[in-house]
Amino acid sequence: MDQLATADMTRGVASSNTTFPPEVAEGLQRLWRHQDIDGASSDLVYKVLHEAIVMSILPAGQWLGEVQLARLFDVSRTPVREAILRLETENLAVRVPRRGLVVSKITPKETIDVYVVREAIDGLAAALAAEHASPAEIRNLESINEQFAQAAEVNDLAALAEINLRFHEAIVQASQNELLISFVKHIHRLVRRFRSTTFAYPDRAGSAVEAHRRLVNAIAERNAELARQIAMEDMATARQIRITMLLDERDPARLAASETSLVAP
Repeated sequence: MDQLATADMTRGVASSNTTFPPEVAEGLQRLWRHQDIDGASSDLVYKVLHEAIVMSILPAGQWLGEVQLARLFDVSRTPVREAILRLETENLAVRVPRRGLVVSKITPKETIDVYVVREAIDGLAAALAAEHASPAEIRNLESINEQFAQAAEVNDLAALAEINLRFHEAIVQASQNELLISFVKHIHRLVRRFRSTTFAYPDRAGSAVEAHRRLVNAIAERNAELARQIAMEDMATARQIRITMLLDERDPARLAASETSLVAP
């Protein structure tokens, strides 16, 4: 056997023996145990991997080893292969030369693109909710925003980020437009991958509480255009803050200045 063939075999053995970091393996196994497993299917594997990416259990750049995942979930390689190929089609995984599929990164441009889309979709959802929301759905929006306000009082950033998504999901549910609902759910899966929240920015949480209150009032008053305007303006504010945060991450000096001089509009 020549030296090149020996080297190839060595790389193959090393790759097959590579394991996930303990915290990643534990997180994946925890998600797998929580599934209602009835046989091994690619859908179940996909669901676990997708959730792990959204929750950052599988961080950007993490290698998705087919053999290792099959061993971790105690399934054959076929459902794992199908699941990670599905992640690739959804741009949650990318191919890297000599490594295979890894969890994709969200670039700054992609982050801003999400906000541009959210601004349009949130405006449409708010307008439709003003036309279709039931009294019970309006009361639910008020309740969610009260929870949001409570989280803002104690500066619970994780709760603020999650409750905010719940608030907007409740609005789109009230729109009674199934296609729009599916779009928002997809966008929110991307948002949950963001490493930080705009509610960490000075005064952002407080301004969002007030914007939500005005939005709920507009929906309750059946004022579709006002609801659209409020929703779009609030998301435009979030987009500008996100741009500032992305610039701060690239420039530590700018970050230090922003902590004292920049306030959300």
